[in-house]
Amino acid sequence: MKEFFLAYRTTALPEDAIITKLTIPLPAEGAREVIKSYKQAKRKDDDIAIVTSGFRVVIDECGVVTDISLAYGGYACSPTIS
Repeated sequence: MKEFFLAYRTTALPEDAIITKLTIPLPAEGAREVIKSYKQAKRKDDDIAIVTSGFRVVIDECGVVTDISLAYGGYACSPTIS
């Protein structure tokens, strides 16, 4: 991610490039996976979010969480990856 986001609204993609493929891993058979994302902005169509969050939880057939990913972000002039 650090190599992809160079500055605010600037990525390493060439100007005429388009993203043609996203790979989303599937959970193991019998597991349940929940993915949610949220964005809060001052205006509905504003691309600058006050705060953003993403959640991914994998639950096995017994209801036990086997994997979880939580991501939170706030406004800054460039993305912060940690």
